[in-house]
Order: sequence, then structure tokens, then C-alpha cells
Amino acid sequence: MKRFLFLVNYYNDVDHTASLIAEMLDNGHAVSLLCLTQYSIQNDIRIRKLSEAKHFKIHKFCLLPRNAGTSNQKTGAISFYKKVFREIAFNLLFAIFFLNRC
Repeated sequence: MKRFLFLVNYYNDVDHTASLIAEMLDNGHAVSLLCLTQYSIQNDIRIRKLSEAKHFKIHKFCLLPRNAGTSNQKTGAISFYKKVFREIAFNLLFAIFFLNRC
């Protein structure tokens, strides 16, 4: 069994990955989903269906404080420093460490 980690921010990320996650779970793999925003991931109908699988885990780490569905015009763009932090923090080493601890 392989383990996979998906990083998601908002509903569109879930929309793009839900079918792939379902396929991996059907093939017996373990999948962890890490949500990096305030998006209420547990209320998403696709995630609720995926949560029925034995090897599916949801983790919340709210790195980006914006509300789901709010444009940059209302909240401002993500700062350069937050982008750099995200690139440094969420790399291959983080994924390996995270998957080994889950």
C-alpha cells in the first residue's frame, strides 16, 4: 500500500482531485488530505463521501487565512513572504515527514 498526500486550499482543489483520490482509495492506497485554508473541508459533499474510506484522513493547517470564495480584490493578494514560506515549508521533505507521522 502506498501513501499519498494532497494539499488543498479551496473547493476547486477538491473538485480537481476528488476523483483521483477516490481511485487511489479504491486501489487500496492510503490518502491524507491537508487543507491549508479556512475552507470548511468537512462540509464538502465529496470529502464526506471519501471520508467513508478506511484509509482516508483529513488534516487542517490554516496557513492562508482568507475565506473560501473571496477574491484577491477584497482581501489583497498573498504577500511575497507567505508565498516564500509556503514554498520552503511544503516541499518533498515535509511530505515525507508528514506521511511518516500519519
